[in-house]
Amino acid sequence: LAQPVATAAGPAALVRVKTPALGHTVISRRRRPAPPAPSSLRASPERLENDLLQIEFAADGTLRRIYDRLARREVLAAGGGGNRFCLYEDRPTKFEAWNVDIFYMEKPPTHPRCVSRAVLENGPLRATVRLTLEDRRYRVVQDVSLTEGSRRIDFRTWIDWAETERSLRVCFPVNVQALEASYEVQFGHVRRPTHQNTSWDVARFEVVAHKWADLSQPDYGVALLNDSKYGHQILGNCISLHLLRSPTSPDATADRHEHTFTYALLPHPGDMAHSEVIRRAYELNAPLRAAPTGSHPGAWPATCSLLQIDAPAAIVETVKKAEDAPALIVRLYEALGTDAAATLTLPRPIRRAEEVNLLEEEPVRLRTQGRRVSVSLRPFEVKTLRLTLG
Repeated sequence: LAQPVATAAGPAALVRVKTPALGHTVISRRRRPAPPAPSSLRASPERLENDLLQIEFAADGTLRRIYDRLARREVLAAGGGGNRFCLYEDRPTKFEAWNVDIFYMEKPPTHPRCVSRAVLENGPLRATVRLTLEDRRYRVVQDVSLTEGSRRIDFRTWIDWAETERSLRVCFPVNVQALEASYEVQFGHVRRPTHQNTSWDVARFEVVAHKWADLSQPDYGVALLNDSKYGHQILGNCISLHLLRSPTSPDATADRHEHTFTYALLPHPGDMAHSEVIRRAYELNAPLRAAPTGSHPGAWPATCSLLQIDAPAAIVETVKKAEDAPALIVRLYEALGTDAAATLTLPRPIRRAEEVNLLEEEPVRLRTQGRRVSVSLRPFEVKTLRLTLG
Protein backbone atom coordinates (compact mmCIF):
# COMPACT_ATOMS: atom_id res chain seq x y z
CA LEU A 1 0.00 0.00 0.00
CA ALA A 2 1.47 3.36 -1.06
CA GLN A 3 0.42 7.01 -0.91
CA PRO A 4 1.87 9.72 -3.19
CA VAL A 5 3.34 12.58 -1.17
CA ALA A 6 5.22 15.80 -1.90
CA THR A 7 8.65 16.38 -0.34
CA ALA A 8 11.27 19.10 -0.56
CA ALA A 9 13.17 16.87 -3.01
CA GLY A 10 10.11 16.34 -5.21
CA PRO A 11 7.32 13.76 -5.58
CA ALA A 12 7.70 10.60 -3.48
CA ALA A 13 5.67 7.72 -2.11
CA LEU A 14 4.75 6.89 1.47
CA VAL A 15 4.82 3.10 1.83
CA ARG A 16 3.67 0.86 4.65
CA VAL A 17 6.31 -1.79 5.27
CA LYS A 18 6.99 -4.25 8.08
CA THR A 19 10.69 -4.37 8.90
CA PRO A 20 12.31 -6.52 11.63
CA ALA A 21 14.43 -5.03 14.40
CA LEU A 22 17.78 -3.61 13.27
CA GLY A 23 17.20 -5.06 9.84
CA HIS A 24 15.99 -4.43 6.33
CA THR A 25 13.16 -5.21 3.94
CA VAL A 26 13.49 -5.11 0.17
CA ILE A 27 10.68 -3.29 -1.65
CA SER A 28 10.42 -3.86 -5.37
CA ARG A 29 8.96 -1.18 -7.62
CA ARG A 30 8.09 -3.92 -10.08
CA ARG A 31 5.81 -5.57 -7.57
CA ARG A 32 2.16 -4.90 -8.31
CA PRO A 33 0.74 -2.58 -5.63
CA ALA A 34 -1.74 -4.06 -3.19
CA PRO A 35 -5.37 -3.18 -3.79
CA PRO A 36 -6.55 -0.17 -1.78
CA ALA A 37 -7.61 -1.18 1.72
CA PRO A 38 -10.33 0.59 3.69
CA SER A 39 -8.82 3.51 5.61
CA SER A 40 -10.19 5.12 8.75
CA LEU A 41 -8.32 8.37 8.05
CA ARG A 42 -10.40 11.49 7.54
CA ALA A 43 -9.13 15.04 7.09
CA SER A 44 -10.70 18.48 6.84
CA PRO A 45 -9.46 21.94 7.87
CA GLU A 46 -11.35 21.45 11.14
CA ARG A 47 -10.66 17.78 11.90
CA LEU A 48 -8.26 14.83 11.66
CA GLU A 49 -9.24 11.31 12.66
CA ASN A 50 -8.34 7.65 12.41
CA ASP A 51 -9.67 4.55 14.14
CA LEU A 52 -7.92 5.51 17.41
CA LEU A 53 -8.07 9.31 17.74
CA GLN A 54 -10.30 12.20 16.77
CA ILE A 55 -8.66 15.65 16.61
CA GLU A 56 -10.51 18.95 16.28
CA PHE A 57 -8.90 22.31 15.47
CA ALA A 58 -10.04 25.64 16.89
CA ALA A 59 -10.24 28.78 14.76
CA ASP A 60 -6.98 30.07 16.29
CA GLY A 61 -5.06 26.99 15.10
CA THR A 62 -4.83 25.28 18.50
CA LEU A 63 -6.25 21.83 19.21
CA ARG A 64 -9.71 22.17 20.67
CA ARG A 65 -10.16 18.46 21.28
CA ILE A 66 -8.37 15.11 21.12
CA TYR A 67 -10.67 12.17 21.81
CA ASP A 68 -9.29 8.67 22.40
CA ARG A 69 -11.84 6.35 20.87
CA LEU A 70 -10.57 3.12 22.42
CA ALA A 71 -10.10 4.55 25.92
CA ARG A 72 -13.30 6.61 25.55
CA ARG A 73 -11.79 9.66 27.16
CA GLU A 74 -10.69 13.19 26.39
CA VAL A 75 -6.93 13.63 26.03
CA LEU A 76 -6.85 17.41 26.54
CA ALA A 77 -8.04 19.19 29.65
CA ALA A 78 -11.40 20.95 29.59
CA GLY A 79 -11.12 24.08 27.46
CA GLY A 80 -8.70 22.60 24.94
CA GLY A 81 -5.90 24.86 23.82
CA GLY A 82 -3.45 22.10 22.90
CA ASN A 83 -0.47 22.91 20.67
CA ARG A 84 -0.60 26.59 21.67
CA PHE A 85 2.50 28.63 20.83
CA CYS A 86 3.47 31.00 23.65
CA LEU A 87 5.95 33.85 23.15
CA TYR A 88 7.60 35.13 26.36
CA GLU A 89 9.86 38.06 27.07
CA ASP A 90 13.25 36.47 27.85
CA ARG A 91 15.83 38.71 29.52
CA PRO A 92 17.97 36.82 32.05
CA THR A 93 19.93 38.95 34.53
CA LYS A 94 23.23 37.61 33.11
CA PHE A 95 24.67 35.03 30.73
CA GLU A 96 21.55 35.33 28.59
CA ALA A 97 22.64 32.81 25.97
CA TRP A 98 22.93 30.14 28.68
CA ASN A 99 20.55 31.08 31.52
CA VAL A 100 16.78 30.85 31.70
CA ASP A 101 15.42 32.77 34.71
CA ILE A 102 12.13 31.73 36.26
CA PHE A 103 10.70 35.25 36.33
CA TYR A 104 10.18 35.23 32.55
CA MET A 105 6.91 33.36 33.20
CA GLU A 106 5.51 36.17 35.36
CA LYS A 107 4.57 38.19 32.29
CA PRO A 108 1.72 36.72 30.21
CA PRO A 109 2.79 35.37 26.80
CA THR A 110 1.46 36.42 23.43
CA HIS A 111 0.20 34.00 20.78
CA PRO A 112 0.45 34.01 16.98
CA ARG A 113 -2.66 34.38 14.88
CA CYS A 114 -3.80 31.61 12.57
CA VAL A 115 -3.61 32.73 8.95
CA SER A 116 -4.79 29.53 7.27
CA ARG A 117 -5.69 25.86 7.69
CA ALA A 118 -5.70 23.50 4.73
CA VAL A 119 -5.74 19.76 4.06
CA LEU A 120 -2.37 18.68 2.69
CA GLU A 121 -2.81 14.89 2.68
CA ASN A 122 -5.90 12.73 3.04
CA GLY A 123 -4.87 9.08 3.28
CA PRO A 124 -4.91 6.21 2.89
CA LEU A 125 -1.74 6.02 5.05
CA ARG A 126 -1.38 9.55 6.43
CA ALA A 127 -3.65 12.56 6.77
CA THR A 128 -2.23 16.06 7.28
CA VAL A 129 -3.57 19.52 7.98
CA ARG A 130 -1.21 22.42 7.32
CA LEU A 131 -1.39 25.39 9.71
CA THR A 132 0.11 28.79 8.97
CA LEU A 133 0.53 31.13 11.94
CA GLU A 134 2.09 34.58 12.11
CA ASP A 135 3.19 37.05 14.74
CA ARG A 136 5.09 40.30 14.63
CA ARG A 137 8.54 38.85 13.99
CA TYR A 138 8.13 35.15 13.33
CA ARG A 139 6.11 32.87 11.09
CA VAL A 140 5.16 29.22 11.59
CA VAL A 141 4.18 26.66 8.96
CA GLN A 142 3.24 23.39 10.61
CA ASP A 143 2.02 20.08 9.22
CA VAL A 144 -0.10 18.20 11.76
CA SER A 145 -0.26 14.53 10.75
CA LEU A 146 -2.06 11.40 11.85
CA THR A 147 -1.14 7.98 10.49
CA GLU A 148 -3.45 5.03 9.93
CA GLY A 149 -3.47 2.78 13.02
CA SER A 150 -1.27 5.08 15.13
CA ARG A 151 -1.81 7.17 18.26
CA ARG A 152 1.16 9.43 17.52
CA ILE A 153 0.25 12.94 16.36
CA ASP A 154 3.19 14.49 14.49
CA PHE A 155 3.85 18.24 14.29
CA ARG A 156 6.42 18.85 11.52
CA THR A 157 7.35 22.48 12.03
CA TRP A 158 9.10 25.23 10.05
CA ILE A 159 9.68 28.61 11.72
CA ASP A 160 11.18 31.79 10.27
CA TRP A 161 12.48 33.33 13.50
CA ALA A 162 13.48 37.00 13.83
CA GLU A 163 12.56 37.83 17.44
CA THR A 164 14.93 39.50 19.92
CA GLU A 165 15.07 38.65 23.64
CA ARG A 166 12.07 36.39 23.33
CA SER A 167 11.53 32.65 23.85
CA LEU A 168 8.93 30.43 22.24
CA ARG A 169 7.23 27.45 23.86
CA VAL A 170 4.45 25.10 22.83
CA CYS A 171 1.98 23.90 25.47
CA PHE A 172 -0.47 21.01 25.87
CA PRO A 173 -2.85 21.04 28.87
CA VAL A 174 -3.82 17.38 29.25
CA ASN A 175 -6.49 15.43 31.08
CA VAL A 176 -4.01 13.65 33.38
CA GLN A 177 -3.19 14.24 37.05
CA ALA A 178 0.08 13.09 38.65
CA LEU A 179 2.49 14.41 41.28
CA GLU A 180 5.55 13.46 39.19
CA ALA A 181 6.47 13.34 35.51
CA SER A 182 9.11 11.25 33.73
CA TYR A 183 11.87 12.69 31.54
CA GLU A 184 14.24 10.67 29.37
CA VAL A 185 17.97 11.00 29.96
CA GLN A 186 20.77 8.95 28.44
CA PHE A 187 20.35 5.28 29.41
CA GLY A 188 17.17 5.80 31.44
CA HIS A 189 14.82 8.45 32.78
CA VAL A 190 14.35 10.65 35.84
CA ARG A 191 11.23 11.74 37.68
CA ARG A 192 10.53 15.34 38.69
CA PRO A 193 7.61 16.93 40.59
CA THR A 194 4.79 18.60 38.71
CA HIS A 195 4.22 21.10 41.53
CA GLN A 196 6.19 23.91 43.21
CA ASN A 197 5.55 23.12 46.87
CA THR A 198 9.13 23.71 48.02
CA SER A 199 12.00 25.97 46.99
CA TRP A 200 13.72 22.92 45.51
CA ASP A 201 10.69 22.25 43.33
CA VAL A 202 10.56 25.90 42.21
CA ALA A 203 14.23 25.76 41.21
CA ARG A 204 13.47 22.85 38.85
CA PHE A 205 11.04 24.84 36.71
CA GLU A 206 12.87 23.71 33.55
CA VAL A 207 13.94 20.08 33.07
CA VAL A 208 16.36 18.78 30.47
CA ALA A 209 15.22 15.66 28.61
CA HIS A 210 16.25 13.92 25.42
CA LYS A 211 13.62 12.27 23.24
CA TRP A 212 10.50 12.36 25.45
CA ALA A 213 8.73 13.62 28.54
CA ASP A 214 5.69 11.84 29.96
CA LEU A 215 2.86 12.62 32.37
CA SER A 216 0.97 9.51 33.46
CA GLN A 217 -1.51 8.36 36.03
CA PRO A 218 -1.92 4.58 36.57
CA ASP A 219 -4.55 4.11 33.85
CA TYR A 220 -3.60 6.71 31.23
CA GLY A 221 -0.84 9.07 30.16
CA VAL A 222 0.37 11.51 27.53
CA ALA A 223 3.95 11.83 26.25
CA LEU A 224 5.54 14.67 24.29
CA LEU A 225 8.24 13.39 21.93
CA ASN A 226 10.77 15.49 20.02
CA ASP A 227 13.67 15.17 17.61
CA SER A 228 15.89 18.09 18.69
CA LYS A 229 14.40 20.18 21.56
CA TYR A 230 15.45 19.49 25.13
CA GLY A 231 13.95 22.10 27.50
CA HIS A 232 10.77 20.77 29.15
CA GLN A 233 8.34 21.88 31.81
CA ILE A 234 5.42 19.90 33.22
CA LEU A 235 3.59 22.01 35.77
CA GLY A 236 0.28 20.66 37.02
CA ASN A 237 -1.31 19.08 33.96
CA CYS A 238 0.38 21.27 31.34
CA ILE A 239 3.20 19.76 29.24
CA SER A 240 5.42 22.43 27.66
CA LEU A 241 8.39 22.25 25.30
CA HIS A 242 10.93 25.07 24.84
CA LEU A 243 11.35 25.62 21.10
CA LEU A 244 13.42 28.76 20.44
CA ARG A 245 15.26 31.63 22.13
CA SER A 246 16.81 34.86 20.82
CA PRO A 247 19.58 36.17 23.10
CA THR A 248 21.71 39.14 22.08
CA SER A 249 24.99 38.23 23.77
CA PRO A 250 27.56 37.03 22.93
CA ASP A 251 26.01 36.72 19.44
CA ALA A 252 23.65 39.59 18.64
CA THR A 253 21.86 37.54 15.94
CA ALA A 254 21.86 34.08 17.53
CA ASP A 255 19.30 31.71 15.99
CA ARG A 256 17.67 34.39 13.82
CA HIS A 257 17.04 32.19 10.80
CA GLU A 258 14.82 29.37 9.60
CA HIS A 259 14.33 26.32 11.82
CA THR A 260 12.89 22.89 11.01
CA PHE A 261 12.04 20.32 13.67
CA THR A 262 9.38 17.81 14.70
CA TYR A 263 7.64 17.06 17.94
CA ALA A 264 4.80 14.61 18.56
CA LEU A 265 2.04 14.00 21.10
CA LEU A 266 1.45 10.39 22.13
CA PRO A 267 -1.64 9.60 24.25
CA HIS A 268 -1.44 6.07 25.63
CA PRO A 269 -3.37 3.69 27.92
CA GLY A 270 -1.59 2.77 31.16
CA ASP A 271 1.40 4.50 32.70
CA MET A 272 4.73 5.15 30.99
CA ALA A 273 6.24 1.78 31.95
CA HIS A 274 3.36 -0.11 30.31
CA SER A 275 3.21 2.01 27.16
CA GLU A 276 5.17 2.30 23.90
CA VAL A 277 6.58 5.76 24.68
CA ILE A 278 10.25 4.76 24.45
CA ARG A 279 9.78 2.80 21.23
CA ARG A 280 7.77 5.54 19.51
CA ALA A 281 10.32 8.18 20.53
CA TYR A 282 13.11 6.11 18.99
CA GLU A 283 11.04 5.71 15.82
CA LEU A 284 10.65 9.49 15.62
CA ASN A 285 14.38 10.08 16.06
CA ALA A 286 15.66 7.13 13.99
CA PRO A 287 13.04 6.49 11.28
CA LEU A 288 13.36 3.85 8.60
CA ARG A 289 15.62 4.98 5.76
CA ALA A 290 15.08 4.18 2.11
CA ALA A 291 18.22 3.18 0.21
CA PRO A 292 17.52 3.05 -3.56
CA THR A 293 19.44 0.37 -5.43
CA GLY A 294 19.19 -1.66 -8.58
CA SER A 295 18.26 -5.32 -8.80
CA HIS A 296 21.21 -7.54 -7.87
CA PRO A 297 21.93 -10.88 -6.16
CA GLY A 298 22.94 -10.74 -2.51
CA ALA A 299 23.95 -12.97 0.37
CA TRP A 300 21.14 -11.77 2.63
CA PRO A 301 17.43 -12.58 2.33
CA ALA A 302 14.93 -9.93 1.26
CA THR A 303 13.82 -9.48 4.88
CA CYS A 304 16.35 -9.91 7.66
CA SER A 305 17.08 -8.85 11.23
CA LEU A 306 20.71 -8.28 12.17
CA LEU A 307 19.94 -8.26 15.90
CA GLN A 308 16.85 -9.10 17.94
CA ILE A 309 16.22 -8.73 21.67
CA ASP A 310 13.31 -10.28 23.55
CA ALA A 311 13.01 -8.00 26.64
CA PRO A 312 10.79 -4.90 26.19
CA ALA A 313 12.67 -3.05 28.94
CA ALA A 314 16.09 -3.65 27.32
CA ILE A 315 17.12 -1.17 24.62
CA VAL A 316 19.98 -1.71 22.16
CA GLU A 317 21.56 1.74 21.97
CA THR A 318 24.76 1.11 19.99
CA VAL A 319 26.01 -1.40 17.42
CA LYS A 320 29.50 -0.84 16.01
CA LYS A 321 32.79 -2.48 15.13
CA ALA A 322 35.14 -3.23 17.98
CA GLU A 323 38.08 -0.87 18.34
CA ASP A 324 40.88 -3.46 18.46
CA ALA A 325 39.36 -6.80 17.49
CA PRO A 326 37.46 -8.35 14.55
CA ALA A 327 34.25 -8.33 16.57
CA LEU A 328 30.94 -6.54 17.02
CA ILE A 329 30.18 -4.20 19.94
CA VAL A 330 26.58 -4.12 21.22
CA ARG A 331 25.71 -1.66 23.99
CA LEU A 332 22.33 -2.04 25.68
CA TYR A 333 20.61 -0.70 28.78
CA GLU A 334 17.56 -1.27 30.97
CA ALA A 335 15.15 1.63 30.39
CA LEU A 336 12.27 1.27 32.87
CA GLY A 337 14.01 0.95 36.25
CA THR A 338 13.33 -2.79 36.64
CA ASP A 339 15.33 -6.01 36.59
CA ALA A 340 15.43 -7.55 33.13
CA ALA A 341 16.68 -10.76 31.54
CA ALA A 342 17.38 -10.33 27.83
CA THR A 343 18.36 -12.74 25.07
CA LEU A 344 20.05 -11.36 21.96
CA THR A 345 19.69 -13.25 18.67
CA LEU A 346 22.00 -12.65 15.71
CA PRO A 347 21.74 -13.99 12.14
CA ARG A 348 25.00 -15.97 12.42
CA PRO A 349 26.44 -18.23 15.14
CA ILE A 350 28.27 -16.44 17.96
CA ARG A 351 31.78 -17.90 18.26
CA ARG A 352 32.73 -15.89 21.33
CA ALA A 353 30.80 -13.49 23.60
CA GLU A 354 32.31 -11.23 26.24
CA GLU A 355 31.06 -8.50 28.52
CA VAL A 356 33.46 -5.53 28.48
CA ASN A 357 33.53 -2.04 29.98
CA LEU A 358 32.88 1.18 28.05
CA LEU A 359 36.50 1.22 26.90
CA GLU A 360 36.05 -2.33 25.56
CA GLU A 361 38.46 -3.66 28.18
CA GLU A 362 38.33 -6.16 31.07
CA PRO A 363 36.48 -8.92 29.18
CA VAL A 364 34.34 -11.47 31.02
CA ARG A 365 33.39 -14.56 28.99
CA LEU A 366 29.67 -15.22 28.47
CA ARG A 367 27.96 -18.49 27.61
CA THR A 368 26.38 -18.67 24.17
CA GLN A 369 23.77 -20.93 22.57
CA GLY A 370 24.31 -20.96 18.83
CA ARG A 371 23.09 -17.58 17.59
CA ARG A 372 21.96 -16.44 21.05
CA VAL A 373 23.50 -14.90 24.14
CA SER A 374 21.67 -13.96 27.34
CA VAL A 375 22.39 -11.20 29.86
CA SER A 376 20.80 -9.91 33.08
CA LEU A 377 20.32 -6.20 33.68
CA ARG A 378 19.73 -4.30 36.91
CA PRO A 379 17.56 -1.13 36.87
CA PHE A 380 19.05 1.39 34.41
CA GLU A 381 22.19 -0.74 34.05
CA VAL A 382 24.34 -0.30 30.93
CA LYS A 383 26.16 -3.30 29.50
CA THR A 384 28.59 -3.57 26.60
CA LEU A 385 29.04 -6.90 24.79
CA ARG A 386 31.82 -7.87 22.40
CA LEU A 387 30.59 -10.55 20.02
CA THR A 388 32.75 -12.53 17.61
CA LEU A 389 30.63 -14.16 14.93
CA GLY A 390 31.30 -17.42 13.18
